[in-house]
Amino acid sequence: VDAFVADGLSRITRRVSMELDDDGEAQAQFEWVQRERRPTVVAPLPCPDTHRCGVCGRASSRHVASPFEVALISNNAEEAAPGLFHQRGKTARALEDVQLPAVMSLARRALTITGTTFNASLTLAGGLLTRIAAEPDGALQAPSQKPYWEAHVDQDNKQAYDYSALVYFEDGGVDFEGGALIFEDGETILPRRGRLVAFSSGPENGHRVARVERGARTALALWFTCVQPE
Repeated sequence: VDAFVADGLSRITRRVSMELDDDGEAQAQFEWVQRERRPTVVAPLPCPDTHRCGVCGRASSRHVASPFEVALISNNAEEAAPGLFHQRGKTARALEDVQLPAVMSLARRALTITGTTFNASLTLAGGLLTRIAAEPDGALQAPSQKPYWEAHVDQDNKQAYDYSALVYFEDGGVDFEGGALIFEDGETILPRRGRLVAFSSGPENGHRVARVERGARTALALWFTCVQPE
């Protein structure tokens, strides 16, 4: 019993400490990322005629989210999932519904990295904190939606999407099976904790998410639009 109580107190203490988010903590996470982040790897691609700014391609960078942010955001998504509608195991919340300062801080960081990487002036157009579980843990099945694993082009969903980004919070092949990001040309990116994957949102980057077969995969999905000159 004593061990059970001690474990419970430890979990509560850890959760409370994770929820603290003052300016000092935000600065600490930013400094960790600046120290640990590896160089961005970029694969350029030809742009379609409709592309509006910057260069086209794909980019990947490790350690964009700190271990603190990874644990905090993953835990938040897991705790929220049972109360949400699910789409065949996928739950999602808009950024404004998450109400977690660390999420917006990470979204701004991803925006800066994506804009710098692709030489584009961007602003945030939308975002979702998503969790895909092999076994649905949402309370209710969302009505008549396409399976999350179908191939698609982000810009077909919304014309204003010029660049897309994903930040991952678990390790594929360890915390879950499946869930890889697969582009139509066959390139496959396995999620890693803290990894950012960014790409131009047009037909050059049609993609799909492999079906999650075990565990759960959490990702912050972001879309950016070009800032047009006045």
